[in-house]
Amino acid sequence: MTITSEENQAIIGRASINDLEAILSTPMVDPNEVEHVVKNNADSIFTWDYSLARPQLRKLYEKAKTGQWNGTTDL
Repeated sequence: MTITSEENQAIIGRASINDLEAILSTPMVDPNEVEHVVKNNADSIFTWDYSLARPQLRKLYEKAKTGQWNGTTDL
């Protein structure tokens, strides 16, 4: 499959995938940001909420820890 310049333009916003000037001019992301929005044609939600709102997930996590180093029991 060959990607054309028109397809590159539609996907990445530039005709050449190797346009170094365009790549380097992309704004940098703040490494301390709490939330990052990714522009997309579909909704994308990134969350870092690790609360205990999902008991089944917590149970699976605790079960997985038994075969690994566990900060709760090994410290």
